[in-house]
Amino acid sequence: MKVVFVTTESFMDHSFTMISELKKHVDLKTFFIAKKLTPEIKDFCGKLNVRFEKRKRFINPLRLFFEFRLLINIKRQKADLVWFNTLSFIQAILLKLIIRKPLITAHDVEVHPEDTDYHGILSQKLTFILFKKNIAVMSRSQSDLFEKKYGFRPYLLQLPIIDYYEASAALIDLKTEVSQKVSFLFFGSIQPYKGIEILLEAAEILNSKNIEYGLNICGRIRYKHDKIQDAIDKLKNVYHINKHIDYKEIYELYNSSDVVVITYTHVTQSGPLLIGYNQNKPCITNDLPGFREYVDDGKSGLIFSKSAAALAAKMEELIGNRNKIYDMGIYISEYIKSRFSMSSLAISYVKVFEEHIG
Repeated sequence: MKVVFVTTESFMDHSFTMISELKKHVDLKTFFIAKKLTPEIKDFCGKLNVRFEKRKRFINPLRLFFEFRLLINIKRQKADLVWFNTLSFIQAILLKLIIRKPLITAHDVEVHPEDTDYHGILSQKLTFILFKKNIAVMSRSQSDLFEKKYGFRPYLLQLPIIDYYEASAALIDLKTEVSQKVSFLFFGSIQPYKGIEILLEAAEILNSKNIEYGLNICGRIRYKHDKIQDAIDKLKNVYHINKHIDYKEIYELYNSSDVVVITYTHVTQSGPLLIGYNQNKPCITNDLPGFREYVDDGKSGLIFSKSAAALAAKMEELIGNRNKIYDMGIYISEYIKSRFSMSSLAISYVKVFEEHIG
């Protein structure tokens, strides 16, 4: 089976994981679309023998000619299946005219509250209008949302545990200090739906009890900057890196932490969770279907019931019991990876490809 995969810089982490394994199962050719060839993208394309395509800005009128040329080149590959990781607005229009029966991944059936990526929102709406029967979602909770909205279940390409940053980190040698305190990690850009206020309030509760711990918040503040930064600065035991984290540093960032804390108030999939699982790091997550799909409560992580007090209680439980953290890491290694690693999921991907072609 010959498959052409079209992906973008926004989805490098799980694209790397998917491509690395799927090349063993199908004849896979990948096109990588981005505004410029950065050192990271060059490394990505070199490792996986991926073809880079430099795109124009979305507002540039010449974008139409770029997309038309790209789709014609893809059609010339004469693949059994053309699979897109996402579609731009122009791609969605041209794709209907040029490529027969593509497969398109939908990463968010529901957009996050307060999302201001209007091009992305419009592109998603048009994609669902034109290609409802060609959609593959990346989690069972997304599948449930899609079925509720459209009356049928889409294809499922389960999002795998992400190993991209481990492969990238092999290029450098970062030194980290070992601490006796349990260290929690909040990773990713700080946006309204990620619930940073819940985490900061939980930290206040732990501090009021004089409990020793460490909390690393690693990511750029994207809203209410001064207010959130001021709240972080007032907390002891909390360290904040207010910048975009270089991809080469992410593996060591997780490696120097004990537990990943994910306080999202809206989720259907979570990259930080799946990066942590790759390194056998347990998590504490909010009680949402998108997390329960991946977290075995009490075994691979702990689920808190949405309030800061509940989160603080779960953090305190692990602060006082390092053995539980160790046991959860063993469980992830033995049971979670057997369900969600790409090597375990690859056959289900191939079955979806075959079904769609058939």
